[in-house]
Amino acid sequence: MQGEDLRNYAASLYFAEKYNEALEALNRILADDPGHPVANRLLMYTQDKLKNYDAVIAAGKKFFSRPAGGDGVNYLPTDYTVWADALLARGQADEAIGAYKKAVAVDSTGGTLCKEVAVKLAAIDRTADAADFYRKYMETAPGKDAADYLQLGIYYYRTASDFSARAAAAEKARTGAEDNTTVLKESMVRYVSKADTAFAKVVELAPDNYRGYYWRANANTLLDPDLSKGLANEDYLKTIELLAASSDKDNQSKLVEAYRYFSIYHLYRFDANKQANDKNKAWEYADKVLQLKPDDGTSLKIVEILKK
Repeated sequence: MQGEDLRNYAASLYFAEKYNEALEALNRILADDPGHPVANRLLMYTQDKLKNYDAVIAAGKKFFSRPAGGDGVNYLPTDYTVWADALLARGQADEAIGAYKKAVAVDSTGGTLCKEVAVKLAAIDRTADAADFYRKYMETAPGKDAADYLQLGIYYYRTASDFSARAAAAEKARTGAEDNTTVLKESMVRYVSKADTAFAKVVELAPDNYRGYYWRANANTLLDPDLSKGLANEDYLKTIELLAASSDKDNQSKLVEAYRYFSIYHLYRFDANKQANDKNKAWEYADKVLQLKPDDGTSLKIVEILKK
């Protein structure tokens, strides 16, 4: 058996999920014709099924070395995604993202692929890239809902949080030489703004759901790390209002978080201004936390401080 018969045989083995046998047949084909495009494509797919990611990458490099349209080769979205997934599995994220972009460019099915890629990139903390792909998905999605805007906002928020952490680390390590702290902070502010816009849309579409308010509060605390501006106050108050009135106990941790926020906020204000009202509020919110989470270390410490 050789030529087209052998190629058809290899394909039948692949579709019958006999991947090791398909691999043997493909190796026979490629021994005689190393550059055969269809055989190299099927080799890439077969190695993917066998989770031989280094072999997928090698086969992909050979397969994609031919220009699109050359020798009758028309690259498919799955060609690029199989290769990209292998690159991602081997830690080659930048190369994988380039391949995913090529997959999107030849994909005619809409933005679903962009959404799938966003999930993969978010899983390895490439949230800025995940947000870019998710935004492209939303540009073509026929019926965008609050959940879509929430997910986009969370990707932006996670990116902003990363820039915030990197800026703080750079500032701490500063030795007097010029550093990129300012650039990191500017990037953080930019992504907070994007997150704020997305969460505002969630609030607009689902005003009786706590999620838009809760996540917008989280985003704005990045701009107010010492809570001196109270940028998250309004949204945390709305979060408390909605969660306290809800019978859903699964989100109790978020109610604790909101109470803790106000306990810390009023403690800082009391420390700065020595106003009795702030002391009372700090204690009140700390007690609310401890009613739900008696072992909360932060709130126990606040109560201890206020007793002095």
